[in-house]
Formats: sequence, structure tokens, C-alpha cells
Amino acid sequence: MRDPRTWSTVFLPRSKGIRWTGRRWVLMGFALLLFADSFLVPFSRNVDPGRSGDGMLFLILGFRAASKNELPSAVVIGGGCLAMLTMALNHEVLRSPSVIWTPIAVALLLFVLLWGRKRSNGSSSER
Repeated sequence: MRDPRTWSTVFLPRSKGIRWTGRRWVLMGFALLLFADSFLVPFSRNVDPGRSGDGMLFLILGFRAASKNELPSAVVIGGGCLAMLTMALNHEVLRSPSVIWTPIAVALLLFVLLWGRKRSNGSSSER
């Protein structure tokens, strides 16, 4: 690009105030790895791509990485665990649906979505 603007202002115009730290890059890497595993790898095996839930999980992790809120380390670890669990289920390493893995996946998803979000009164939910 010959324009002095950075890639983030071109592709993510609302990202002006977001400092891309290592935590954000790692969580975005987990999201991209999940995208590749859920959509690109099945095409090479001539099978249908991942379920729509995998696509939504990619979007959730990606948007959480690009959010303006501070990203706690626990969210990055939870996002990595969620991505690895989803990939293990995609490759049939774990049996799905299972009484064990479904509640764990839902708990990890809620954790990644809600942990570290600022409340309306300005205080943080992280303790």
C-alpha cells in the first residue's frame, strides 16, 4: 500500500484506539487456525466444510480479539482451549455430542464472551 494509512485503518476502520498486543494476536491466530481447520481442510478431503457453529466461533474469537476492551490472559487461554476442543471434535478425536464435552464447550464459550467485559458503571468484571 502506498498510502500512509496502516492495514488496520483500511480493513478495520473502527480499530482506532485498539493496541494490538501479543494477547490479541494470539487470540486472532486461534481464530484463523479454527477457520482453516473448519473450512479449508475439509475442502481438501472432498467433504462438507465445518458446521455453521464453527464459523460463528471463528467470528466470536476474531471479534473478541479486535474488541476495544482490555483482553485478559485468561480469555486467550480459554479461547485457545475452545479452539482446540472444536478441532478435536472436527477430527473425531473426541466423541460428539457428549455429556462431558458439550457443557465444557458452552462454559468456555460463555467465559470467552463475558470475562473481562466492562460493566455499565465503568468497573471491570475481572477480579
